[in-house]
Amino acid sequence: MSTNEVAELTGLSPAQAKAAKNREFGEAFILNNPEIEESVLNREVQALGLRLTKGGRFWHLLGDNDKGRAVSILSDLFRERYPNIMTIGFGDAPNDAPMLAVVDQSFLVARPDGSHQSLSLPNLTKVPFPGPAGVNHALLSLLAE
Repeated sequence: MSTNEVAELTGLSPAQAKAAKNREFGEAFILNNPEIEESVLNREVQALGLRLTKGGRFWHLLGDNDKGRAVSILSDLFRERYPNIMTIGFGDAPNDAPMLAVVDQSFLVARPDGSHQSLSLPNLTKVPFPGPAGVNHALLSLLAE
């Protein structure tokens, strides 16, 4: 997709869309043929030695990485200097599950329609609001504790 197409689809500014397209560890895409079954797509992706996950708007083609692995590496680095840090994660889609599984406190933000991704993890709190409003609500609740 062009930068302008990404901006139109996501609501990002052209500069933000250009930055979002500059990926190093995965490729986001939209299926032109939504009738392709996920199981068929997943089988073909695995045959290439890659992995497939779904985000809120896009599918993601990945190698041996995900958000959980990235957060684990970063958390370990911070804990070397700050052993008592608390990690927090926010998500609303299947591709957020690995990240939410490795943080100390995870928040499952509502989708725009008010529903939640099906996910069960220890220390998972379902937030009743979508997007930034949900993140704000969760953070304020956490800080109030």
